[in-house]
Amino acid sequence: EEVKRDMHFSVPDYVRGRDLARNLEPIFYRPVIRLSIIGLMTFWSISQVMLATFPAFAKESLGETNTVMIQGILACSGIGIMLGSLIAGSLSRHHIEIGLIPVGAVGISLGLFLIPELQSHSAHMLNFLMIGTMAGFFIVPLNALIQFHAGESELGKVLAGNNLIQNIGMLSFLVLTSVLSYLGASAYVILALLFVVACTGTLYTVFKIPQSLVRFVLTYLMSRRYKVLVQGMRNIPDTGGVMLLGNHISWIDWAIMSIASPRPISFVMARAIYERWYLTWFFRLFKVIPIARGPSAQQSLEMMAQLLDEGEVVCLFPEGQITRTGVMLPFQRGYQRIVEGRDTPIIPVNLDRVWGSIFSRAGGRFITKLPRRFPYPVTVCFGEPLPPGSPIHKVRAAVRELGTAAWKYRKADSRPICLAFIRRARVRPFRFAMADARRPRVTRMG
Repeated sequence: EEVKRDMHFSVPDYVRGRDLARNLEPIFYRPVIRLSIIGLMTFWSISQVMLATFPAFAKESLGETNTVMIQGILACSGIGIMLGSLIAGSLSRHHIEIGLIPVGAVGISLGLFLIPELQSHSAHMLNFLMIGTMAGFFIVPLNALIQFHAGESELGKVLAGNNLIQNIGMLSFLVLTSVLSYLGASAYVILALLFVVACTGTLYTVFKIPQSLVRFVLTYLMSRRYKVLVQGMRNIPDTGGVMLLGNHISWIDWAIMSIASPRPISFVMARAIYERWYLTWFFRLFKVIPIARGPSAQQSLEMMAQLLDEGEVVCLFPEGQITRTGVMLPFQRGYQRIVEGRDTPIIPVNLDRVWGSIFSRAGGRFITKLPRRFPYPVTVCFGEPLPPGSPIHKVRAAVRELGTAAWKYRKADSRPICLAFIRRARVRPFRFAMADARRPRVTRMG
């Protein structure tokens, strides 16, 4: 009955704007959704003004009055949006790649800057194709963020509010353009104003999520070597403080988890590595927390607690060190002091198939060993939230069970045992393989 009452249409509430305020509430009280919708509104508003202004600009600068040719140039932006959306979807196959947002914003601003400088039809076609591609990079992750952070019961309201705000923005920009045209502003002036608006949005985007741009570059470099499959991404709450606890396999576990998580993560790192002058700026950008044994440990724990209270995601590897055997080590109790007295969920995380990469200690060597395959497959599994008072053995068991569940994802990349043996034998053909009473040493080649 309560649900029916909430869904009942009331004419007085509609006239007074109460229905509108209630439907827009999920947008205004969730920063990620609000900022994503503002970004989309700005883009589509700029697009509308550009479509309305470019024919006049083409007549002034190119002397072009053929409507078919002008529309053909503008159509290149639509082709670019399709191309950019496909690329963005491919790059965001298993996670939301928010690093594409600043890349797209920079590309759109650059394209707007180039419009007055180009003097040929082909150059404008290529430029609009580039603008459209960058637009695909920009709008796909923003739409994904809106859908991810909106609850299932509120998704319809959020999408409807998104359309309403976008239409209000586009109408406002078109009215402003009409006013400027009436006052005698040329197409050059209007395009220059669009460039200023786009640059302002770009600077704000880069300032707001600087780590996303770095993460995108990092993701691109990592994707050349690693293929990351993410499972259980929905188990990470879209808002509020979260403590991630996982197994520690290699030196790049933090990078793999940064790629897999839809939210930025603050990691805990040994102070000796953090304080190296050529890395400190990078770690500060990602809000890395240095920690060391002794009196300073308490200060590090307080920093983690503060980030959790501010609604951040903090990741801690409770083993305290990288495994040397591939077997998960016992968990330390430090994380319990952080979540004690807080309503912070604990999300167990398991990194599977990282053991064996060149950044792990598999084979007793680090980096110097040859990679087994390109790209190297890795699975990241996020488990269901555990209460903050969960004992150590329960958290460790949850991480271990995720590793068991992740095993099934190896099937697609696994080879039959006979082919796997032949492949390994070819790598080091003269290494010892077996012995019996007749032959004390048999190599892999026989």
